[in-house]
Amino acid sequence: SAYISELSQRQEPATWLAGGEWRLVGGTYAAWDAFERVDVRVDVRIPGGVTASSVDEHGARAPTTDAQWRQLGVSAILRSLCAPPDDSTLVVIP
Repeated sequence: SAYISELSQRQEPATWLAGGEWRLVGGTYAAWDAFERVDVRVDVRIPGGVTASSVDEHGARAPTTDAQWRQLGVSAILRSLCAPPDDSTLVVIP
């Protein structure tokens, strides 16, 4: 949420937009948990708050657990050690 907050403070007039203004109202950070095979998503809404959930391959959301946060950290470390996958193997989860 600190990153989203910083972005909202740095907003500048959008000269390319007809009205000349835009406003950041939120954002989503997503990371893949290789152990549970789910996306862990952190949604930030301004104003509003922060929510975290896991999203499976069917789009079903569930609350995150402490174990998922630990697994997510290990997944990130393992992912950083691997070469990027071929684009044809990537699947978009809504």
